[in-house]
Amino acid sequence: MTRIVVGDIGGTNARFALAEVAEGRVLALGGPAIFPTAKHAGLASAWKAYGEVIGEPLPRLAALGIAGPVTGGPVRFLNSHWVVEPGTIERDLGLDHALLLNDFGAMAHAVHALDPHHFAPVCGPDVPLPERGAISVLGPGTGLGVAVLQRTDAGPVILETEGSHIHFAPLKRADFGRADRLRPRARRDRACARSRR
Repeated sequence: MTRIVVGDIGGTNARFALAEVAEGRVLALGGPAIFPTAKHAGLASAWKAYGEVIGEPLPRLAALGIAGPVTGGPVRFLNSHWVVEPGTIERDLGLDHALLLNDFGAMAHAVHALDPHHFAPVCGPDVPLPERGAISVLGPGTGLGVAVLQRTDAGPVILETEGSHIHFAPLKRADFGRADRLRPRARRDRACARSRR
């Protein structure tokens, strides 16, 4: 059994919890501690605050889901001043190893690993998730998180996306009317975003 820190790092909040894992399964998960990003200079500041809340040395292993594309370079949030630097995160947080995943890529891994009793139907038939094929994993937060879990004979394949960064592409007459009504708001939002830079 290994103790690790697990985290969900978003533009609004950073959440941390202690987990006990063995052979790729979570044996125990503690309650989350939540730190608003606006109150911390960056991830290292929130991490230090979490250590103070726990009141004991943090494990030197972490798995962090980050609300952004995790491709090796810096992860910048659209609605926060934080920048996560994968190349220095272990040094910055005092870790031996950090696993960084896109937040909804992490959710897709969890969907694959969880037993059926962890799921509740929201709509549609009350049937288990398929053993083979594609499963969409999505959820609203500050943005819209989207990933695809593809269950194959060779094992799970996770497709991470940035679904909330798509554009509205009107195709029908009704869509063009919606676009005309939304256009002034989009201009205001863009102007507001530019003024904050």
